[in-house]
Amino acid sequence: MVIGTDADGLEAVLTSGAATNDGEIAAEIGADSLYADGSLYIAVVAGAGTIWQKRNGTWTELTA
Repeated sequence: MVIGTDADGLEAVLTSGAATNDGEIAAEIGADSLYADGSLYIAVVAGAGTIWQKRNGTWTELTA
């Protein structure tokens, strides 16, 4: 789901899947360079659900 665009026209997205690190997320949804920083990814995995935000070109887990 596209939730906005940045100044360069890159889409900010909200998406989900089974990935649980930067490399897996990129393999699942496409290269980091395709999405704006601020995009969100929800890892939907039994016992390991996490939320990720793209920051400075890298998917980074949000922690409490």
